[in-house]
Amino acid sequence: MKNLECLDLSYNKLNGELAIGLAHEGSKLYLLRLSNNKLKGEIFPVSGNINNFQYLYLDGNNFSGPIPPKLSTAPLQTLDLSYNNLSGNIPAWLGNISSLTSLALS
Repeated sequence: MKNLECLDLSYNKLNGELAIGLAHEGSKLYLLRLSNNKLKGEIFPVSGNINNFQYLYLDGNNFSGPIPPKLSTAPLQTLDLSYNNLSGNIPAWLGNISSLTSLALS
């Protein structure tokens, strides 16, 4: 899936942890939508290339832990992490992503 740019697997009852293999080196993936599944664990717990991610929708899952600093390196325009079980403070670096136009953390 080297040329894959958009992946939408919303509302599929997917469960388990997020497979970072979706974002391998050389990936062109810029939109990832995994909304309203049953995914759990930390968001991007291991290394992977998310440097192209502009639109990231992980809302409506069971992700836990803090918002990962790894997201600060992505040119995000939209970040939706709402309706999860995230913990910790809202990171200051979120305010430094100049490309970010939509942020949902409810």
